[in-house]
Amino acid sequence: MEFDITKFRAIYPQFANLTDEQLTFMAENALIISGLDVDDRIPADKRYNLWYMLICHLATLADRGTAGALASATEGSVSASFQQMQQTGGDGDWYNLTPCGSAYWQIIKKYRLGGLWFKGRRSL
Repeated sequence: MEFDITKFRAIYPQFANLTDEQLTFMAENALIISGLDVDDRIPADKRYNLWYMLICHLATLADRGTAGALASATEGSVSASFQQMQQTGGDGDWYNLTPCGSAYWQIIKKYRLGGLWFKGRRSL
């Protein structure tokens, strides 16, 4: 998969402050995290959308400078506080820290659930 920085910046203009090198690094890490470049379960035409959502998630976390959810914010004299990330053992917690990550997590739900197995009696 080839990362198109121009297309990414057109979709997510809020990351204009990040350099091409930073975004490329995040794109490479997003592929490592997701395995989208080798996952045959996800249709090829959907992989780029998911990949860009995950890059957006990483860029949002990097831009924010913290991995916790925003707990409170003040405008006058600027202050912000973040909740500590909950370690419940579920990957969804990390993805749900940003809107892009949350959307990615919901979309891949049908691909990460796996198959169903029904145990039954064999009839002879």
